[in-house]
Amino acid sequence: MLMKYFNDHQSRSSHLSGPDPTFFHDNGSSRLDYIWSSPGFPAPGLFSQVITCPGLLDRPFTDHHVLITTFDFSSCLAILAKSRLKQKKEMPTIFSTAIETLPFQKVSNTHRHSYSPELTKLIAINKFLDRFLYRLTTRHSNRPTQISQMIAALPSHLENLASLLPDYSVPTYSTTPASVFKSFLRSQKNLVSAFLSTKFAQHLSDSVEYYTALRDEHFSNSLGTFIDSALSVEKRSIVLDRVLVVLDSTPTLLTDPSDIKQAAIAHFQSIVSPPLVHYSSIASFPPHWQQAYTPLSNVSASLYDPVLAPISLQEWSAVISSMPNNKASGPSKISYEMIKHLSGEALDFSLLLANTCLSRGDIPADWREAVVYPIPKPHDFDAQLKNTRPITLLETVRKCVVKVVTNRLSNILADNKVLQG
Repeated sequence: MLMKYFNDHQSRSSHLSGPDPTFFHDNGSSRLDYIWSSPGFPAPGLFSQVITCPGLLDRPFTDHHVLITTFDFSSCLAILAKSRLKQKKEMPTIFSTAIETLPFQKVSNTHRHSYSPELTKLIAINKFLDRFLYRLTTRHSNRPTQISQMIAALPSHLENLASLLPDYSVPTYSTTPASVFKSFLRSQKNLVSAFLSTKFAQHLSDSVEYYTALRDEHFSNSLGTFIDSALSVEKRSIVLDRVLVVLDSTPTLLTDPSDIKQAAIAHFQSIVSPPLVHYSSIASFPPHWQQAYTPLSNVSASLYDPVLAPISLQEWSAVISSMPNNKASGPSKISYEMIKHLSGEALDFSLLLANTCLSRGDIPADWREAVVYPIPKPHDFDAQLKNTRPITLLETVRKCVVKVVTNRLSNILADNKVLQG
């Protein structure tokens, strides 16, 4: 189907000869990876090759071989005017010079530095001395009151400084004359600034080492966390305390919880439209789907009898152990972690419930209920339900029963080679 789609849309593969395989398995190899370019792509493809993907940190990055295509862009540059070519050469130089000379600062309303208590105290002392010197060197009607308060607070700041700086003791000083006092404050300010610069450099070095080690740990043990960190993925959430709807062609903001609930129910009930055409039998399907849904003549229906066979305690325990942790639970709030701690009669009763569901071909009524949880799309929520997408939280025991069935069905399909390309 994929090949037919690209052929219908006049796309062309970048390889010049027969495709080399990119995926190898026990029974052979196949070409699963392609590079496609549109017919109007200006650079012609020179050649393609398949190479083994290099390992990262002695770990294979993928079980596929890498497909590389080389394009020739010289023909694109050849048709440009000389003045335009000169501009293209000058632009990288301009940007490189700007990057090297212009100051860089990351501005974010969510980024917060995390400093040690000692460094936080040093920063506070440094700011205090800055403000104190500013008050002493500027004229203002209310400065005397502020200066008196800061003179009273100075001894405690110097005591804190003595507890932070090795081999430092609070010197004797006098607040008069003013010029001598200013000189004393400047000397203390210079001392704090120098020590603060050293501590900042040490903090930066420690942070780099810590986050480098943390990145390596995530790459080895938690690829999802590693990818989120590398892509700066932000964990976003919404508070459904208001909803903007259109009533009688007028935008209306709902804030009453009951109105919000009804608006959410109406929205999520209509988010997936029903099928436009209902088919009563396979014979009424479109021709290209009839063959796909027609039962295979070489596969006996008895092949699927083990799918609904009674579940053994060993199989039930293995399925429960395979379920993931730290997942949201359904309406009953029973999590996978709780089920994994079942033992004795509790585990036997859960197995009895699962087998009853298989033998009767039905599930408890409470299992038909679910929690629909709206999560934000990449853009802002703006109190509009259309800017959310729902996830459905089902009962965990129900999902364990379904897992048993899907495991059995997968094994039957694989062992008997029912699904073949």
